Amino acid sequence: MELATNSTAVAGSAQSVGSQGHFHKEQVVRVSQMNPAEYETPIQARTWGPVSCSAAALTSALRGYGVNVRIADVLREMPGAVSLDVGLVPRSSLVDAAKRFGVDAREDVSDWAQLEKATAAGQPVLANVINRRFPEGH
Repeated sequence: MELATNSTAVAGSAQSVGSQGHFHKEQVVRVSQMNPAEYETPIQARTWGPVSCSAAALTSALRGYGVNVRIADVLREMPGAVSLDVGLVPRSSLVDAAKRFGVDAREDVSDWAQLEKATAAGQPVLANVINRRFPEGH
């Protein structure tokens, strides 16, 4: 299993989760960052739900690999990486968290062509969209 990150695409940067192992795209289901069942407590859900989009995306990708995790589990593996003001601070935290769950993570997608190649190879992609609505990324 591999996770590759950090690409500049049309709207921002992207991260791809490689399929060197047993990634099952049909098992990838949207994970709502606002779902209280994804957190330890209702207070944690209300506090972190609005800013945990990156953790929700990684949770979805990890589940595609068959890893049984919730957003709370991913956040726990990203200490200090998510800010209540802007959400994910260092993207490298996603790579580190993925590695802790047994996915070989890397930041090596750096342009649109590499992004297309990764997705054509069946790698799921986590994208950090940066635009007027999300100047810090989303």
